[in-house]
Amino acid sequence: MIKILLFEDDKMQSQLTKMNLEMLGGYQVFQSYTGKDSLKVIEHTDPDLVLLDINLPEKDGFEIATEMHRNGMEIPIIFLTERLSSNDAVHGFEVGGCDYVRKPYGIMELAARITANIGCSKPESIVEQMLMDNGIIRNLRTNVIIRGGHYAELTPYEMSIFGALMAYESSVVDFETLSKNIIRPNQKFSRNSYYATISSLRTKLSRIGINLESYRGRGVLLKIEKWEKGECR
Repeated sequence: MIKILLFEDDKMQSQLTKMNLEMLGGYQVFQSYTGKDSLKVIEHTDPDLVLLDINLPEKDGFEIATEMHRNGMEIPIIFLTERLSSNDAVHGFEVGGCDYVRKPYGIMELAARITANIGCSKPESIVEQMLMDNGIIRNLRTNVIIRGGHYAELTPYEMSIFGALMAYESSVVDFETLSKNIIRPNQKFSRNSYYATISSLRTKLSRIGINLESYRGRGVLLKIEKWEKGECR
């Protein structure tokens, strides 16, 4: 049975999360309500994954993650947070975090994140997270884009197209150019799938201030709006 250690100072939230994860996910969940003696708690429970609230009394989540890394504890960490800035996300990845889940979260989303990150044990093994211009972070492991404290969840195919468009930011990119940058195992990069994916990607990205403009007969232009941190649609 997979063991999860939950650091959460809100006791009601902690109990609810524990109950739901054990009932729906079949996990064994241990709890801690403070960052005090966190390393001893981790050593005692020997978890397969740590759910770590950033704002803990005694010691915050970033401090705990840093100490875990310093002491050779190669355990996957998912941060839990109500607010997430680009700087926070970058710092979290730097200290060994695998992912973030924003509060309030649904139990199905949390369970999916746990499943996706169980194998993420070593900071050096984490798939590239990139801080880009305009405060955009791409988590290629979970196919999530973080910007200004908000995020968009993409499919692997959408993430691949977005990455190619980022490489040509401020330029109109045609189908032929994109096809050379897209990898679809065992599948052909067809125009039909391309147009359908661009439409879906446009909808998802528009919510975090990233626009895709289509030019008939020429291609697609990626434009990043300037907006205040915390703004979303």
